[in-house]
Amino acid sequence: MDLKLNLQSDSCLDLAFGKVISGKEAQVFQTYFPAVAPALQEFGLKPLRPFAVLDTNIRGPIPEQGNLTYVPSVENFVQFHQDARFQKAKPIRDEGMEFLADGNLFKSIKEQITLDSNSDYALILSSNQIAKSTSLFELNLSENSPNQRFRGQSLSLCPWSEDTEKLLHAVPNETIVLKVRFFPESS
Repeated sequence: MDLKLNLQSDSCLDLAFGKVISGKEAQVFQTYFPAVAPALQEFGLKPLRPFAVLDTNIRGPIPEQGNLTYVPSVENFVQFHQDARFQKAKPIRDEGMEFLADGNLFKSIKEQITLDSNSDYALILSSNQIAKSTSLFELNLSENSPNQRFRGQSLSLCPWSEDTEKLLHAVPNETIVLKVRFFPESS
């Protein structure tokens, strides 16, 4: 099934990934997300495309899922996190997560990308020019990104291939690769 990923210029794309504690899925997805939905809408943050993490070279807690989220500006992202609705729901989310890496805001471009929900992709964080020829996009970390873990790195999305498979053996502090499959649209 074809999926559309609509990127907008003069905005950011937030890369978030993590792992929900087994048995706490309802707490995160059925309690936390509905509680913050009005604030997300008010500040213009829009989840674009959730994904499952199939493999990675990350050591330590291994992410199982993530999301790409449209963020109109760093200021909107910060205001959302300061909002009382988020502050009230944050402990519900945090108690349900083994870990969460978010606040990774990359400068977006205007682009519409067609994805296949039956295909695998690589989300690559690197300061090197890796798989540039096959990249569907390459975005630089916003200098004002709340999370600076990936400072000096870019985010690339590539179709999964033999070349991206080799990246699973890369040193995680130089290149992080997430083998992902995007979830199909919900009915």
